[in-house]
Amino acid sequence: RYNRVEGASAGLVYVQPVAAGWTSRQSLRLSLGERRWQSSIAWSRTSGRQALTARVHAGTSAVTDHGQPFSVGASSATLWRGHDDGVYVRASGLDVVWQTEARGSVHARAFIERQRSMPVVTQWTLAEGAGDPHMGPNVVARAGTWSGVAFGDQRSFGLDPAAWRAFTDVRLEVASGASTYGRWLGEGTVVSPTWWRLNVATTWAIGGSAGAPPPQRHFFLGGVHTVRGHFVSPGSTGYSGETFWFGRHELTYGRPSARLALFHDVGWAGARLRPSGGRDALLRGAGVGLTLLDGLIRVDWARGLAPNRRTRADVSMDVRF
Repeated sequence: RYNRVEGASAGLVYVQPVAAGWTSRQSLRLSLGERRWQSSIAWSRTSGRQALTARVHAGTSAVTDHGQPFSVGASSATLWRGHDDGVYVRASGLDVVWQTEARGSVHARAFIERQRSMPVVTQWTLAEGAGDPHMGPNVVARAGTWSGVAFGDQRSFGLDPAAWRAFTDVRLEVASGASTYGRWLGEGTVVSPTWWRLNVATTWAIGGSAGAPPPQRHFFLGGVHTVRGHFVSPGSTGYSGETFWFGRHELTYGRPSARLALFHDVGWAGARLRPSGGRDALLRGAGVGLTLLDGLIRVDWARGLAPNRRTRADVSMDVRF
């Protein structure tokens, strides 16, 4: 994988079945940019409908709520154009995760984890070489140890890509240690056909917090999964904060195999005491896109409209719309 805090990294994974349905998974990874080893040991047991995993780990952790910063698609976008939408910390600790796949995905996680900042170690991309300005800063994390629990419930309704479909995502987290905080997030998406091969899709998401969440447990906006046309900018009002909301709206034409799209996104993140953020702090972006194989591959040309005017072209995989 490739990102701005590790540079290029590679590793090995060894998976071994053990007794009574348990499987062990050991991994070792070297980050070339920071010249540091990462490792984890996990034990898991699955029944086909639910799974239990216990893990001891030390390495890089992504703290964003949207997207998959460690995926092949995200690494390719970072290497090609510097479009790294992840936010990262160095984390070590123990967690236990239970999850099920009955009509969706419900999971619960108990953890104790120490977190620290990770500096940016590379700004090299294929498009710009060294010093690509798209590779922005990482979050300045508060160092400390936290223990807590987290809960998530992701569900989907409807399978036919030519009919109505809906997706929901609810998450809760409570932790204590170097500080005490709680945070929550709710998101809903509706995709509906209209007429003459036209489809309308909309997503609304909102989240908030209580207590004193550290900077790495704030919410972050920007990138292909939130407000398109913008880059993640930790610490900037409108882009990160203790509370957030965003909306994504899209009109598409075509068949599930290939659709052209027009879209407009708006959102804001900031302090709890300023939930509106002011009109000048609202993030707005618009553009055109092409989605292939019902969203498996997505090509977007997006322009930030406010507060920053930037243009980004993205090729992504496994986006909702």
